[in-house]
Amino acid sequence: MKVKKSELKLVDFYLLEHHFLVNNPEDEEDSNIDDVEALFDDYKIDIDFTHRDIEEDLFQAFVVIKVNDVKNKKMGYSLNLTGVANFKLDPKIAATDKSAYDNLKHFSTVNIVINHLRNVIGLTTAFAPLGRYNLPAIDISDLFKQKIKEQRKKK
Repeated sequence: MKVKKSELKLVDFYLLEHHFLVNNPEDEEDSNIDDVEALFDDYKIDIDFTHRDIEEDLFQAFVVIKVNDVKNKKMGYSLNLTGVANFKLDPKIAATDKSAYDNLKHFSTVNIVINHLRNVIGLTTAFAPLGRYNLPAIDISDLFKQKIKEQRKKK
């Protein structure tokens, strides 16, 4: 099929922060991992994001992903990444289809940055002792609902 390009243009992506740690178990009993996938599934994942307008048609989407980055880390991997991408989107689109414009500017940009960071995570862990960690699929809609709820609490 022939591809129709999106009105949203990814200008560039930058990895601003990248911390990766392999946590060793405290007990030798814990060092025997029978099911790595089950261990990975138990990791707490936290994602935060924000947008910033730069010019009328240029803006940024910042995303922070933390995997197993809590006070009492589980054994295995701990990751903390921050990425930012610059995007262009003609604001005139909002005049004809505000919903499509908002969807592109907010949902699509966060998805794009998460996917760039997902690739970094996969590459980083590919040669680590437990093998590649694949960031699971994210419910972006729920992530935005949580963000809205968080912002309302601050007000």
